[in-house]
Amino acid sequence: MKFKFPGLLVGGFVAGSMTVHASVIDFEALASAGSGWTTVFPPFTEDGYQLSASNGNFTSAQSGNIAWYAGATGLFNNYLGATTTLSSTAGVPFDLVSIDLARLSTERASGAAVTFVGGQTGGGSASQTFTVGDALAFQSFSFSSDFRDLLFVTWMQTVPEHQFDNININVSAVPIPSTAWLFGTTLAGLGLARKHKQRKMLSA
Repeated sequence: MKFKFPGLLVGGFVAGSMTVHASVIDFEALASAGSGWTTVFPPFTEDGYQLSASNGNFTSAQSGNIAWYAGATGLFNNYLGATTTLSSTAGVPFDLVSIDLARLSTERASGAAVTFVGGQTGGGSASQTFTVGDALAFQSFSFSSDFRDLLFVTWMQTVPEHQFDNININVSAVPIPSTAWLFGTTLAGLGLARKHKQRKMLSA
C-alpha cells in the first residue's frame, strides 16, 4: 500500500518566505495652515522611527508661508552645522529607499548638497550626496543599494540649507528557511499516514 504525503509535496516546493514592511515618514501630523513656522522638539517620531538633532530643534514651514513652504509639509534642522540622525525606535535594521529634498526658502541660497551617511549592521558604512534644485519644490532622490541593513543614517544642515520630506523606508522580515517548512510539513504528512494506517488495521 502506498501512502501519499501531502506535507512532503508542499514542503518540497516552498522556498523561504520574505515579507517587506514599508514605511513613509511624511510629517503630515505637523501640517498647519498658518503663515509662519512650527517648532518641533526632537526626537520626532513617526511609524516606528525617530529623528534626532545634535543641536537645537527642528522646524516645519506652514502652508501659508509662501517663501518657505515647498508644496508639502516637510521638516528642517534649524541650526547650521547640526546633524540629523534617523534610526528605528526599536533598534531594528532598515533599508533607506528614498527621500524628498527641497531648498529651504526663496529667501535663502539654492543648490544645497546633502550628504547622507549610513551605519550598517556589519560595521560598514554607506555614503551618498544629492544636489537639490533651485525650485521651492520637493524632489525625490533614490538611495543606492549600499543603504541596506542600516542602524542609523545621518546628514548635516549646511549652507545652502535644505528641508526634507517623505523618507521611504523598508524593513525585511527574517525569512523562513525552506528546510523549516519541509520539516514541519513532513511531520504533518507522517501524522496523516499513521492515522490512515490505523484506520486500515481497525477495519481489517
